[in-house]
Amino acid sequence: MDLRDGNQALAVPMNVSQKLEMFDALVQCGFQHIEIGFPSASNTEFAFSRCLIEEGRIPDHVTVQVLVQAREDLIERTVESLIGAKRCVIHLYNSASRASPAPTARWNTPPKASAPRKSSSPKKSVRPSWTCGNPRRSGR
Repeated sequence: MDLRDGNQALAVPMNVSQKLEMFDALVQCGFQHIEIGFPSASNTEFAFSRCLIEEGRIPDHVTVQVLVQAREDLIERTVESLIGAKRCVIHLYNSASRASPAPTARWNTPPKASAPRKSSSPKKSVRPSWTCGNPRRSGR
């Protein structure tokens, strides 16, 4: 099942609250794999992903899926949107359009895993620039 607002968007795309309502309905129907969006495409898509995770709306048996173009900045934003998700799939694609930017990485062999980088600077707490569409959480 797909909740993306891309080419298949309605004349007026769904807001976060509407997407949350639809997600809950899909879970009630028994769907176990739900494509929740393209989080790097808009703030609404990103906020929707974060709300599902932060509000604990994704049951343990449900796998959420997202879509992202193979561009480093979009991949980073997408991964950020999924932090804390228990089960997720990231669908990565290369655009074949001549209007799209050139790929950001090319590999002749798969990249090797590297040890985590250690930062010399202390971690800073960052307040997110998005809010959930749940009126019960208006204290954010």
